[in-house]
Amino acid sequence: MQKIKLPITDNIATEQVNEFRKFITSPAIIQLSIGVIVGGSLTDLIKSVISFASNFFYYLSLLPRPKST
Repeated sequence: MQKIKLPITDNIATEQVNEFRKFITSPAIIQLSIGVIVGGSLTDLIKSVISFASNFFYYLSLLPRPKST
């Protein structure tokens, strides 16, 4: 029995790989990826600043207040 090779499938697969490569390297996808990374970093930064401010004001509330004369 002889194997039948379908060149159409190979061409379709090659076309799909090429289209996917164009899609992944398109400027819109690269900008989206950078935005997600920067957005995640900014989220962590904002959380850290809020946590620091909260702890700082809590510390200030624990300090004894000066007596008025």
